[in-house]
Amino acid sequence: MIARGVAYFSSAGNVGNLTHGKAGVWEGDFAASSQQIPGHHGVVHRFGTGISNSVARSSIVTLQWSDPFGAASNDYDLCVLSADLSRVLDCSSNVQDGHGDPFEQVQTFDPGERLVVVKAAAAKPRFLDLNAHQYGVLEITTAGQVYGQPAVEDAFAVAAVDVATAHGGPFPGGAANPVEVYSSDGPRQIFYDPSGAPITPGDFLATGGKRILKPDVAAADKVLTHTPGFAPFAGTSAAAPHAAAIAALVRQRNPGLTAAQLREALTATALDIEQPGPDRNSGAGIVDALAAVQKAFSQAPLPDCANAAPPLAFQGGRFAAVIAWRLAAKGLQGCGRPLPISDRAGVWWFFDPALPEVLAKVIDGCAVNGHHWVFVAGATTAEYALSVQDRQTGRTKVFRHTPGLPTTLADTAFSGCP
Repeated sequence: MIARGVAYFSSAGNVGNLTHGKAGVWEGDFAASSQQIPGHHGVVHRFGTGISNSVARSSIVTLQWSDPFGAASNDYDLCVLSADLSRVLDCSSNVQDGHGDPFEQVQTFDPGERLVVVKAAAAKPRFLDLNAHQYGVLEITTAGQVYGQPAVEDAFAVAAVDVATAHGGPFPGGAANPVEVYSSDGPRQIFYDPSGAPITPGDFLATGGKRILKPDVAAADKVLTHTPGFAPFAGTSAAAPHAAAIAALVRQRNPGLTAAQLREALTATALDIEQPGPDRNSGAGIVDALAAVQKAFSQAPLPDCANAAPPLAFQGGRFAAVIAWRLAAKGLQGCGRPLPISDRAGVWWFFDPALPEVLAKVIDGCAVNGHHWVFVAGATTAEYALSVQDRQTGRTKVFRHTPGLPTTLADTAFSGCP
């Protein structure tokens, strides 16, 4: 779908983030220790100063590493040990011999149980992801909780922000609108492109692959709905459809947007929250419907005024000019209405015939340099494009003004004398 230009929105997840003390993930390179565990002769991983990690509650815990799915050739195991590391209580020991998945899973029951990662002696070190699902919080943690569909690079992973932090008005931004403590954080380290090819062949540690910002944006949750059981509707599953609905409004305003332009419209106008700039909890920030729609509107082509408005004629009808204008902030655009002054000059009005916005004049400068000269002066901050056609040669010259201060343009635009 994404390859066909579809905007894909997915909840970032509700299993916590490092910033707010609810992280349930540890990510990093395998680090060999000299210690052993009972009944295993592989190489035991070291988490900082110790060989074990733990989860604060009964939880399903998974281990993944940076081998390709369906072709993992490096054998890792994930084991549950007693608190003193003297007994192995459970061990997920699937064999990875080039045909399996880089995946192991165990269940912990008691808070004191310890998690240990073991690598086969012949296996190569890999980037590891140890994840305590079902809202488990690990003792030794890192950022990087977003996984699965929202971790796809071109998908929109959406974080959740409590709508109550807006206090009934617009979100103010910054530290006043933190993501929910359960909203999953990023970033995401990926090692394979969509075709399955390695991004950095030969380097499958933290120095390899590609590190991408996740989540991409944030949106409101804990909102009221008419659906039974969802009043309020909380979680990133509530935030994702909010962001998707805003994207639909953006596309509605400018159906011609590319996927990249849609992403830019949403992220460039998002309200920055938490740390300044894009961050691992909220991405670009809270999607702003009005700002995003205005940006999309400003990226749309200006109206085609060739046949929509009468042209202004110059030099006995040899030259004809029309003007298209836009005020993106107001959602307004149209074709200027002409008011001739003479055979060589005229003005256009956009809103009020008593208040002309743009003046143009076409002067015969053939005796000076063999060209007809065009001068344009704007008494407007609106964006506009003035198209002047030489009906004798068929050549058209377009004078453009980007939104901002009024400006004056001049060009010895048309050759072909007399």
